[in-house]
Amino acid sequence: MTRRLTYEELEERVHELEAKVAERGRGMDEMSENAASGLSEILEALKEIASGNPQVRIDETPGSDLIAKIKRCVNSTARNLSEIVDLSHEFAMGLAEYFDVLHKASEGDLTTRVRGSSHIELLEALKQMTNGMIESVSREMDNRKRAEEQTQQQTEFLSLILESLPHPFYAINASDYKVTMANSAAHKGTLPDNITCHQLTHKSDNPCGSASHPCPLEAIRKTKKPVIVEHLHYDKDGNPRHVEVHGYPILDADGNLSQIIESSLDITARKQAEEALRESERKYSTLVNNSPTGIYIDQGGKIVFANTRLARIYGYPKEELIGIASRQLVHPEDKAFTDDIRERRLRGKEAPSEYDARGLTKGGETVWIKRRNTRIEYLGKPAILGNVVDITERKHAEEALKASEQELRESEEKYRTLFDYDPNSIFLLELGTFNILDVNARALACYGYEKEELIGKSFLELGAGDFDDGVLSTTELLSTTLCSAHPKVQHRRKDGGHFYVDVYACRTKHSRKYGIIATTVDVTESLVKETQLIQASKMATLGEMATGVAHELNQPLSVIKTASTFLKKKVDQKEGIKDEILKTMAEEIDSHVDRASRIINHMREFGRQSEVKKEKVQVNEPLNKALEIFSQQLILREIAVTKELGENMPPVLGNANRLEQVFINLLINARDAIEDRWQGEEHGKADKKIMLKTSLKGKQVLIEVADTGAGVPKAIENKIFEPFFTTKKVGEGTGLGLSISYGIIQEYEGTIRAVSGKHGGASFVITFPVAGEKR
Repeated sequence: MTRRLTYEELEERVHELEAKVAERGRGMDEMSENAASGLSEILEALKEIASGNPQVRIDETPGSDLIAKIKRCVNSTARNLSEIVDLSHEFAMGLAEYFDVLHKASEGDLTTRVRGSSHIELLEALKQMTNGMIESVSREMDNRKRAEEQTQQQTEFLSLILESLPHPFYAINASDYKVTMANSAAHKGTLPDNITCHQLTHKSDNPCGSASHPCPLEAIRKTKKPVIVEHLHYDKDGNPRHVEVHGYPILDADGNLSQIIESSLDITARKQAEEALRESERKYSTLVNNSPTGIYIDQGGKIVFANTRLARIYGYPKEELIGIASRQLVHPEDKAFTDDIRERRLRGKEAPSEYDARGLTKGGETVWIKRRNTRIEYLGKPAILGNVVDITERKHAEEALKASEQELRESEEKYRTLFDYDPNSIFLLELGTFNILDVNARALACYGYEKEELIGKSFLELGAGDFDDGVLSTTELLSTTLCSAHPKVQHRRKDGGHFYVDVYACRTKHSRKYGIIATTVDVTESLVKETQLIQASKMATLGEMATGVAHELNQPLSVIKTASTFLKKKVDQKEGIKDEILKTMAEEIDSHVDRASRIINHMREFGRQSEVKKEKVQVNEPLNKALEIFSQQLILREIAVTKELGENMPPVLGNANRLEQVFINLLINARDAIEDRWQGEEHGKADKKIMLKTSLKGKQVLIEVADTGAGVPKAIENKIFEPFFTTKKVGEGTGLGLSISYGIIQEYEGTIRAVSGKHGGASFVITFPVAGEKR
């Protein structure tokens, strides 16, 4: 398997390659310049010689050995020109050939050679020297071409390596911070001209330089040494990411900083993990130190950790507990017992995981402790993790209870006192008939009856309306379930006044017969407060919708205003109006008055306080009404709504007005989520959308409200239905909308949950049992 290059190895190879290329380039450039200059000078001299000027001379200052030799040869030739002129025509022809070859060579044709032969020694020497020079230059040019090809291959190889890197990599000019190269992990598409590193990575026109955000390039410019810093960069998709920046200096041949190589490793996940760890440590530290249970770690017979509660139980300052012998906290008479359990636990043998023992406080007082412990590894060594609960009061209570149990069993009077003075109404009922056998004083005061009037009366007769429908039914109370609860049941006093109670019924044995103890708790006041809270939420919702409603009302008012202005104008000008025009205007005014009335009636109906009473509701109706009253809000924000409502849906038990409030709350949340996600971003018409769907699944009616907003993060899915929990800014939400909706849905035996939507947003799924079916 090929080993991947490290940044240091890559940097070293880049430096070596640059040095080789620079050295070879300088050599070749110098050779080429000297050769060209020398050849040109030789050519001019030969021209002079060929034209018959034997006085010409060339400066023999060497540019290279070869050129110097040729110059000396040419000078020698000039000095002996007189002798050469006297030679035969063969010498002149040979000299012309040499001149032609040198001319071609000077023009760049390095394949040309002197071909002719001569018995003249000088011409032969000149031939060999000229051909040798051209061959030497040709070899040097070939070498230079191969070096350039090698450089190109190395460049392509490095480019391939850089593109294979999964993290951003840049080459930056040290003088102006302009990015000269960036791999695809750093930038999408073609790199813009003259873009700086801070524009590319920080989306800023100014370099970074704060104390918390030091500029690594500035540090390299000062020290010419590699640096590693942590920064906040924007990735190629524009998302902020925590990165670890590695910067390396590139020096030229003179040791000056020419470029900076920078790479950045994405450490966002690590940063998030570190923050999560810190948050977890803070959370668990808070939990442990604020636990109602004393927690300690016993290692080597000494306390090495103790929480605040343990210190309070034993009356020690917390820091004083650390390091003391754990036996010091045990009552002398129980030390052998606790030591045995501790040793067995450390040896891995079976021992009680929970037991009671006496402890000794710093002040010498005895306290009863319930101990729970287990063997753990702490800092690589075996230890005991234990928690203790102060049960001193419970022990005292148990002792008191034991002392009084016999007395309570024998004392009917004490029972009667407890029965009569219970703050809640208690009824003893006959199993099967539910006739009242006995009642306490609280029940008489609450219901306004005399005891004789209630004895023998059916408990079911105290209910109002459909109270006996499923409440305290024989099948429920005669089943294996011995107790049942029935919240928010409407009862009736003797004077006819209604109030709401929670009914709790359990089977019991009375006078050797089975019966029922029914307890009713008056919840009218809390129910009123709950209703007021729901009503306040409605009013807040109406306030949010005021702009849309005003816009809707403005349309019919505009039509009416236009018509009235037209009529007034005609009357003022004493002009007649055709009957068909009057009829048309009257019909328009009438239809728009009806439209305004429907809007106002809908607002009035929604704003009225809803009743607790359940009735059969077809969920499509309140859903459509919620959308109707809220539609203008969505239109103003360019949010599209799609509906997929099931046909012939069976009814559910609930209240249409309250269900409409649930659906409006969900529409508001969907609207806000969509606005938050797409605010300031380009989007198409299909991007801002709310999807409504109803369907029947078995014996459950499903309602789905989905949006294309930002969605619900996993971390808060279990919190969004808590009262006063909100992710909105201060002043933009109360945190009660979903909490109230959750309570209404639960009251109607339904469920609601938030899931990830198909379009990237959130989807709230509500289920209700079909009317007449149990959840």
